[in-house]
Amino acid sequence: MKHSASVVIDLGGGDRVLQEYGQDFGLVEFCESQGMQPLGLFFCGPEMDDFEHILRIWRAGYFRSSRSVLVFNEHLVPSGRTPAGAFDDIRARPELTELVEGGMRPMRVGRLPCMPQVRASGLTLLEAAGSGRDGKVLDPVRQFMVKQWITKVQGEFERIGAAEWLP
Repeated sequence: MKHSASVVIDLGGGDRVLQEYGQDFGLVEFCESQGMQPLGLFFCGPEMDDFEHILRIWRAGYFRSSRSVLVFNEHLVPSGRTPAGAFDDIRARPELTELVEGGMRPMRVGRLPCMPQVRASGLTLLEAAGSGRDGKVLDPVRQFMVKQWITKVQGEFERIGAAEWLP
């Protein structure tokens, strides 16, 4: 590769693309052969189906990078439920131990209450936390919320020993 850049390939949401593509093509192996360092971020909501989908992908080896993180995403907790205890059933599953022993590192990402406003603004999270872009800027309260959220997410990556995996 001539240029250094971060690339994100989103293959989630229950989509079968990764499963079908993974049967024919070793994406992790390809990345490594090209000098890239693949990072698997497996986002999991509190529903058991979310966890089962991740487990199927992991067991099949479709994307089994040595740098993999299971993200318990509190933003996916349905309204009316609190994040406290929302993932307890998944955390109690013996299959979680299987994933961890296979190298996956679990972490949690809290809700960002102003995420709808960030999305509507068209700003990236870093832009929303800072001075914005092209005259677009969030109000100071929402900027502060985004800054706090980013700091907490970075802290979780540090806690699991994966901060150096980020660009």
